[in-house]
Order: sequence, then C-alpha cells, then structure tokens
Amino acid sequence: MSLTRNSNATRSPKLQGTIVENILLLLCKKERSIDELLSAIELLIQVTRKHLKKHLVYLIDYGLITYNGQRKILLIEEEGYELLDKINNEKIVEMIDSEDIIITIEKESSDYLKCNR
Repeated sequence: MSLTRNSNATRSPKLQGTIVENILLLLCKKERSIDELLSAIELLIQVTRKHLKKHLVYLIDYGLITYNGQRKILLIEEEGYELLDKINNEKIVEMIDSEDIIITIEKESSDYLKCNR
C-alpha cells in the first residue's frame, strides 16, 4: 500500500520502519544527543551506527526531526509525530509489525508509508 500523492516527487531511499519508529519513539520521550540516541537504539534492535546515521540524516533532511547544534540534541517535529501515528495506524489496520513497513519520503508530499509484502 503506497500513500503517495505526487508521483513526480523525488523519492528518498527506502527507510526501515523499525529504525524510524524507534528513533521517533525515543525522541518522543525526551530530547537526546546523537550518541545517546544511537546507543539507546542499539540496545533495542540490531543495527549498525552507519545505518542509523543514514536514517537520521534523512529524517532531519525531511523535517521529521531537527538537530539543535547549540544544545547538541535531536528533537522530534510535528511531522515526526504524524509519521509515528501513521506507522501505528498501519500496524493496526494491516496487522503487521514495523519490520514489515518500508518508509519512503517525498519532498512534495506528506504521505510516507509503504508496506512491504
């Protein structure tokens, strides 16, 4: 299931639902430094720091999270909360786990999810 509105938009690489969900959930609880966030995620799922950093770059680039350079922390943005809601709704409606969700983000659209079948 793709929720794409504008097929002409440039697509980002496919992001893993589990990684994105965990990043957003941890940032919902509190602001974190990059190292603190990466360490917390590594305790939850098996993934390399390089792969995590790639996901962070795209989430920042597309405005789902922001980095405050002065305070050296990551913050979740409104669009990040919206994506987290979409992930949760998709898991309920489709009766799938976040591992089965692939996320593509389009600059021109606020729709992000695609289920991996």
